[in-house]
Amino acid sequence: MKLLVLNADSKKKVNTIRKRLMKSITNRIGSSNEGTVKPEAIHVEEIKKILVCRPNSRLGNQLLITPLLQELLDTFPNAHIDLFVRGGVAPVVLKNYDRIDKYIMLPPKPFKSLFSYLKVWFKIRSANYDLVINAVNDSSSGKIATKIAKAPVKFYSDTDEHLKTIHDDYSHIAKTTIYNFREF
Repeated sequence: MKLLVLNADSKKKVNTIRKRLMKSITNRIGSSNEGTVKPEAIHVEEIKKILVCRPNSRLGNQLLITPLLQELLDTFPNAHIDLFVRGGVAPVVLKNYDRIDKYIMLPPKPFKSLFSYLKVWFKIRSANYDLVINAVNDSSSGKIATKIAKAPVKFYSDTDEHLKTIHDDYSHIAKTTIYNFREF
């Protein structure tokens, strides 16, 4: 049996096709208006368990969620956070956040460790949260995780055209989610 080996150009093409396919599949998933409880009906004290979805393994992208984490910890003083991430850098980068309870980590190469990959999705589905946040609107895995997680309130970080006109720095990846969350 002959194995198919992809060169660098083929891998880029496959990855481009995969990204387009996932974007088209997840494009209609979620709206921050989704959930059984409206945000205005939630009391700050009631939020005890939060899932933040940022499944990206790059160091910079992990650092860019720190303002969101701080905002959540300040807003919900009784809450603890679980993070849905990819790769192993998040526990190192975020080790000083004592209210992060769990790191739910996607393996870096899903098809090489398919069992571990699927196990992560079942772990997300089996837990109960008070609030689930997709930290970046363009994340297909983040949208799916937010959709399948059990929580009365889900926040997808939808782009808000009105907020774009108010904040000059709205397009900054670390600030967009915070502005959207405050408006939410």
